[in-house]
Amino acid sequence: MNYKDHLSKDKKMISLLKEISFELTHKNNIPLRLMASIISQQLSTKVADVIYARFIGLFNGKEPKPQQVLAISIDTLRGVGLSNQKAGYIHNVATFFVEQKLTDAKLHKMDNETVIHTLTQ
Repeated sequence: MNYKDHLSKDKKMISLLKEISFELTHKNNIPLRLMASIISQQLSTKVADVIYARFIGLFNGKEPKPQQVLAISIDTLRGVGLSNQKAGYIHNVATFFVEQKLTDAKLHKMDNETVIHTLTQ
């Protein structure tokens, strides 16, 4: 079931779905986008921005690839303000992308439903 099918079950959402077009845009460094989402969960925007900046600082201000994230210890990730659990989740995302040999190019070739299925295994 795609998101439109799901949302159209709600009588109030049906009218909105007719008015609004939802198009996903392609982003680069998808694993990092997922990690940023993990970092920001249950935090204020300001705190999330500070912790994300510290995280990126571990990589000299450059966006890391999953292999680079795995080279950073959980303790080091905790040192930038992440909880033990979030640091573990970030490592899990990096491990998944490395083990599955997933790349932005592979994900961009998939339709939305396949991307969702792949990333939510």
